[in-house]
Amino acid sequence: MKVIKTAIVITKPYNAHVHLRQDQTMETVAKFSARSFCGATVMPNTTPPIRTVDEASDYRDKILVALQEDGITNFVPRMTLYLTDNTSEDEIKEAVETDWIIGGKLYPQGVTTNSDGGISSIISKKAVKVFEAMQKHGLPLLIHGEHPDKNVDIFDREKRFLEAYMFTWFNKNFTGLKIVLEHITCKDTVDYIRDCFFSLGLDVAATITPHHMLFNRNDIFANGIDPHFYCKPILQRIEDSKAVTEAAYSKDACFFLGTDSAPHPEYRKIMRGGAAGIFNEVCAIEMCLEAAERHELRVSPLEIIEFTSINAPEFFGFEPSKETLTIDKIMGGTEEGGDDGVRFTPNRIFDKRTSTFFHTPLYRHNLSWKVNWEREDLMAQVQEPS
Repeated sequence: MKVIKTAIVITKPYNAHVHLRQDQTMETVAKFSARSFCGATVMPNTTPPIRTVDEASDYRDKILVALQEDGITNFVPRMTLYLTDNTSEDEIKEAVETDWIIGGKLYPQGVTTNSDGGISSIISKKAVKVFEAMQKHGLPLLIHGEHPDKNVDIFDREKRFLEAYMFTWFNKNFTGLKIVLEHITCKDTVDYIRDCFFSLGLDVAATITPHHMLFNRNDIFANGIDPHFYCKPILQRIEDSKAVTEAAYSKDACFFLGTDSAPHPEYRKIMRGGAAGIFNEVCAIEMCLEAAERHELRVSPLEIIEFTSINAPEFFGFEPSKETLTIDKIMGGTEEGGDDGVRFTPNRIFDKRTSTFFHTPLYRHNLSWKVNWEREDLMAQVQEPS
């Protein structure tokens, strides 16, 4: 027997960072973004990448069609451009003139999935022209902040990116540029963002993911190497996981939720040279709440709302959702009235058309929260372990 112990109602969240992929993968996973979110900032590192306004428009139309086929009409995809050495000022100006392109994404070459066509050198003359045009026309810069040098330890690449580019380059040369450091992972970056936002008066913010809040690098190696916990940037130390969770619920306007949900077919995760990315969209909000409990934080509904629903819209300049989201705290009751644990364990999604599984990292973890979604017909595709 399931007993709902607590239910909270929040403003429907906005996801400031998601990968919806393409074609059949997109058609399979896009619906789950609408489960918990009113809209999302969609990343452009597809194959080929989304480099122009026309390409972004075509991609957006495909997302909307896929959602409509599942009867979903209340989800707003906001698009991004994949920045290259050749991104023109005219393209940036045209992007700003739309009401649905929210930023340009900086991928240092080779740091993550489909990033080989990104900016070749952040301090090159070509890159400077791109950043100057973005600053001039008011297009936010979204940064995958990992140092591209393969000789840098994988656990130190975010910190080294701060030292090499943020402190000495962007902070000095582009003080009028609105910047988001994506999917931050460590205390050093939390401190840097606060210093920029509160002390230096710079328009610098950060997205925080559910998996960097809930998990740490020990989870990668628990009971043997687990490829479903492999992501970029990589999971960090326990104290870093706690630091980003505390930042998320601090009510500081410079931190907001971006799930970085990045689905890959199961075979691409478990093969040699497996793909980086964690698929969390079916349980992202639940993971955020679970993280607060894991780190023994007492979090109010207002703190949840500001992190998940308010801060990103205010930073980018659009209205938060007028819809609400109900999240149930579910405990398993026994005949004796005891507590035998939680009952929601979203395991994986199965695409019947392609016989493809998309794993979440939660097949060994129960969740004590569950979003109350009217589309349980779609949730039936999420397999829980027997």
